[in-house]
Amino acid sequence: MAKDQLIVLHSFVGNIDGADVIFRAGETIDATHKAVKKWPDFFGEPKATQHTVEQATAAPGEKRS
Repeated sequence: MAKDQLIVLHSFVGNIDGADVIFRAGETIDATHKAVKKWPDFFGEPKATQHTVEQATAAPGEKRS
């Protein structure tokens, strides 16, 4: 995820330029979006969600060290 992206912390509906906009918790939004400036407490830095899983056993013909 790019550094210039934020995550919506709580679902809410906000009025921007006369139009209602729905923001859903967990969605990403561009850090320069008008909503971020208007309601900064509703957005935060995304947390790393990518996990590395170690292989538990050796594959056939492979030795574990």
